[in-house]
Amino acid sequence: MRSLSPLLVLLFSPWGWATPLSIEDYTELLKKNDTEIQRYIHQRMQTRFQADLNLPDSRWVLSLTNSHGIAIGQAPTTRRTDISLNKNFRSTGTEIEIGFNKNTLADRQEEIQSVQLRQSLLRNFFGQQNRVREEGLSQQNRVTLLQLAETYEDYMAEKLGQYLDFVLAWQNFKTAEQQLGEITNIWKEVRQRKQNNIALAVDIYRAEVEKIQFERNLIEAKQDLQRLRKLLMAQVTTTDKDFAPSKGVPLVNENILFEKEEQNFLSDGRSIKIHRSRISAAEKLKDATRRDLYPEAQLILGYNNDQSRRFSTIISREEKLVGVNFSYAFDSSQRGAQVAQAQFNLQQAELLSLSQRKRVTSLIDNLKDQITLQKQRVTLIEKQVRIAKKLLRGENQRFKKGRIDLETLINTQNSYHVVRYELAAQQVLLARHILNWKVLVDQLVSSELFEN
Repeated sequence: MRSLSPLLVLLFSPWGWATPLSIEDYTELLKKNDTEIQRYIHQRMQTRFQADLNLPDSRWVLSLTNSHGIAIGQAPTTRRTDISLNKNFRSTGTEIEIGFNKNTLADRQEEIQSVQLRQSLLRNFFGQQNRVREEGLSQQNRVTLLQLAETYEDYMAEKLGQYLDFVLAWQNFKTAEQQLGEITNIWKEVRQRKQNNIALAVDIYRAEVEKIQFERNLIEAKQDLQRLRKLLMAQVTTTDKDFAPSKGVPLVNENILFEKEEQNFLSDGRSIKIHRSRISAAEKLKDATRRDLYPEAQLILGYNNDQSRRFSTIISREEKLVGVNFSYAFDSSQRGAQVAQAQFNLQQAELLSLSQRKRVTSLIDNLKDQITLQKQRVTLIEKQVRIAKKLLRGENQRFKKGRIDLETLINTQNSYHVVRYELAAQQVLLARHILNWKVLVDQLVSSELFEN
């Protein structure tokens, strides 16, 4: 009975009462506990301030200057105080400055209050350049968020692929367990026959060799199962609770509406949105960069209140100010290069979009064929398993009645379990194809988590 010890160890393991864990439950645990997923979700926050980093500062800026001049010799000291408050309204291209200046010099005292407004009329006509650039940067941010969603989806697909590995290991473990149980029954039957002088000692040896091999197979299957279980549990929880996949292989029975899902993806899929946004961003930024070559003209409106004493004259004067500031940079080779680079970026985005669409269309066609053929293959193997099971049941009855020999029964049993192993492998392969389809047409992860 020593050869039964591995079986007894396995039968009394925690796997007999393991907690069921469906692929949906595992996905939820990943979202709650996997730190890498949390990192992806938090990365979206970085895009909230990207536009502000590349646009004029729109904050109110307070500037204070207070200086004292200490004379050398008998000359009196001087003092100067400057206070200004500035703001750039980038949506309208308007700048406003409120100032107060007070100077105390040897021969005069000056106190001037001023308000000045500058309005761009050419390059940044009423904020148009800023708005165009902001729209381009917003599209760039959208590309970043969508690409982050793609990366997150790829990561989720990788983890769910590990879950499918675990499902296959579980199916193999259960098959190996059943296979060992069946050969053990045969071994007991042969021993009973030997005691009744119906079987030979060589028959016992033959059955025992098979039983030992299946015990070894079960140990290997359990070792592989434990390795994958620990890998999954390390990602979703800190407990060491045993769990098993839900009955059957997930995803294999999903009804895929190929044409509808393909049409939805090609019209509004995530990668399609990425290329649209990339082209839109390149167009906006090219326009904004081209405007940098324009001359600049600003309308200046202001008000000054001068309350000063200069020498022996007291001045009290108010004035309204109207003017124009004009500037133009001659031979701006750097700006010209930036415009050329922006045009190149736009052309690259357009070409990449066309290339990506062709590539994705080809991948969709190939994956549809793979799924369709794999479903047919699984259907045939399922039929083969059902027939092989009936055949094995019949051969067991014939063996008990002495109509076939031990070798024939063992070969029939092995053939049946080979097909069972093959069925599990092909079902998991089908599930992988369906998982890849969901990733390809953006059905695995919603973009809303990153776009909102």
